[in-house]
Amino acid sequence: MYPLHPPVAVFPLGRIAATASALVALTKFEIAAGLARHVKGDWGDLRKKQRKANDRALDNGSRISSSYITKSGRRFLIVTEADRSETTVLLPEEPEPAKRPTSRDSLQCMEPSSFERESFTPEAAYSSRRTAEEGKMEQLELFMSNPSNRPLRQRLKSEPQEWKVISLRECPSPESLMLMDRPAKAVEYWNRHIATAPHYNADVECVAVLVLTTRLRIRGHYLVSVGSLNEAMAHPREVFRIAIMAAAHAIVLMHNHPSGDSSPSTADASLTRRVREAGELLRIDLCDHIIVGHQRYFSFKESGIV
Repeated sequence: MYPLHPPVAVFPLGRIAATASALVALTKFEIAAGLARHVKGDWGDLRKKQRKANDRALDNGSRISSSYITKSGRRFLIVTEADRSETTVLLPEEPEPAKRPTSRDSLQCMEPSSFERESFTPEAAYSSRRTAEEGKMEQLELFMSNPSNRPLRQRLKSEPQEWKVISLRECPSPESLMLMDRPAKAVEYWNRHIATAPHYNADVECVAVLVLTTRLRIRGHYLVSVGSLNEAMAHPREVFRIAIMAAAHAIVLMHNHPSGDSSPSTADASLTRRVREAGELLRIDLCDHIIVGHQRYFSFKESGIV
């Protein structure tokens, strides 16, 4: 989350925009950090005179300007309009946005900006002005208080969404491993693609499901849960969730024992029974439940339990 509205904000930022050059030169984290300092009254590396001008602007409603330097040494500016309707992020070599008069009488008496910037050539100024004006400074949606412009009560309401199954990564396997007709093949698939996944943790019990076709050929797998040291947190609802969406004909339930002992516990037998009963209702066969240990495994099917 970006620190846009800290609890000690001393003035509103309004609509937040950035020039195209600023978006190229700065990261969104650097912009967010600058905005967080700006809105709290931290004016960055401004001179003492400019800091006092900003402090007075908080009372008399004038334009506020601040300057910050990133860790990489890149300097950038943040300017908030007098009416607090807009805040702009730009680079020092770019011209500041034209001041917005607060009334019709003030059109002829706009004050020049008190912010001291580095000098630049007319050609650079023209190029920067084209970037800022013709390019229309891009509004940062990440920092908008209401990006959708909808009432807050409506935005907080959950909206219906369209769902589909997408694959996370490819798991290339030899043809000899495609047919899951023996527990040893499922264990080999586990060692190839599940135990080597970045989100797998061998120090705790992890539950995975292999999705099979009508010919018991593997279509893929998904990790159901990452449990604790001696407990695999799984429910038939989570076991069959992706299997149903992936149109599975059958599944193989698998989990590991960090201790290395693949002997089933009472909880493992209970989980197998509940998953098998749920599969009978869903017409999705539970082909096997395999517990993977160190250089050994336990198959509920080979043991005659499934």
